Amino acid sequence: MDQRTRDIHRQFVTLMPRLRRFAVGLCNNSHDADDLLQSTYARALTRLQQWQDGTHLDRWLFRIMHSVHINSRQTSHYRQQCVADNAVDLQQGGDARREMETWISLQQTRRMIADLPEQQKIVLLLVCVEGMSYKETAEVLELPIGTVTSRLARARICLAKAMAPTSTEVQKNRPILRKVVN
Repeated sequence: MDQRTRDIHRQFVTLMPRLRRFAVGLCNNSHDADDLLQSTYARALTRLQQWQDGTHLDRWLFRIMHSVHINSRQTSHYRQQCVADNAVDLQQGGDARREMETWISLQQTRRMIADLPEQQKIVLLLVCVEGMSYKETAEVLELPIGTVTSRLARARICLAKAMAPTSTEVQKNRPILRKVVN
């Protein structure tokens, strides 16, 4: 194995946590995410000669993952499932109620993101979770920046609507005023 290949393999290992996080966001469960990550690396390794030195390896791998994900959805026709398999560990002696509320809130947020249209979800994950710029996201997805901006805006609006309390919830949480009779 030559030095270039060793360097690339080292970068693959370094990028693995980011790619896995993106895969979990796409698949909504860790089992399918691991399969997607493995398929992404397998495809990248077979096409390593296509990657050009001096370009961003992370963007290339995210693009491959996006492509593999789209292809797997089209060929298998699977429906995404929300599986809460990444539970927060409840620590002994800690505030279990607060930790449970945090865990529930996290799961609700994951479900809301999973329910977004696929194109919006992918942009949201790359920008908000992976910290990519709009330009980097546009390059990964091979889209104009304006499309990235509008998809992200629509995703944020959908999430804001989903997180807004309903009028029934607001009424439930309103203090009840009682007239005190002497």
